[in-house]
Amino acid sequence: MASDTQPPAILRFGTFEADLRAGELRRQGKRVKLQEQPFHVLTILLQRAGEVVTQEELRSVKARALF
Repeated sequence: MASDTQPPAILRFGTFEADLRAGELRRQGKRVKLQEQPFHVLTILLQRAGEVVTQEELRSVKARALF
C-alpha cells in the first residue's frame, strides 16, 4: 500500500505558524491579518525553505491566486 506524502498542514518558523488548510498566519497564537496573495507567496517560500525560488515561480503563484 502506497502512503500519501502530503506537506504538513501547519508550518512553524520563529514565533509564527502558517496554517495552510485554514489559510491563516498566527504569531504566538494570535491571527495576523494577511491577504490571500501574500499568504500564497509565503506558503511557497516556507515549503521550499533553503531553495531558490524564481520570480517566474512566484508569478505563477500570483496568477493562480487571481483565479
